[in-house]
Amino acid sequence: MATPDLLAGTDGTPFFHGVRDVFCETWHTDRVVLMDDAAHAIHPISGMRASFALQDARILAQELATARPVDVSSALERYESRRRSDVTSVKRNAQFEAAVTLLEFDLLRAVRDSLVRETPVFEWFFARQETR
Repeated sequence: MATPDLLAGTDGTPFFHGVRDVFCETWHTDRVVLMDDAAHAIHPISGMRASFALQDARILAQELATARPVDVSSALERYESRRRSDVTSVKRNAQFEAAVTLLEFDLLRAVRDSLVRETPVFEWFFARQETR
């Protein structure tokens, strides 16, 4: 189903969401680490939350398995370093998607809907996301 068809099936009533961003300067201290939503909650619109939890667990397990027992802190630092760029990219894209999808003002929704009907802008966006 194309995006214009999806929009045609809505009543145009704004949908307000209460999701807020979570940002942590660092995801670990000495021997304690945050994972998944505790470290980097991602807007549900991304569809990546469960996937990111599994990726976090896999990479953390790899780093801990290869770390020396006395050097857990370095393993936690490597885990965060490996995950942060992917998380940042997906969070940025999800914030954009949410901002465009969940517009609160009638005029902005009308402009968005017109763009979707008259141009392939959203198809270009989604195609770009699929190639990443």
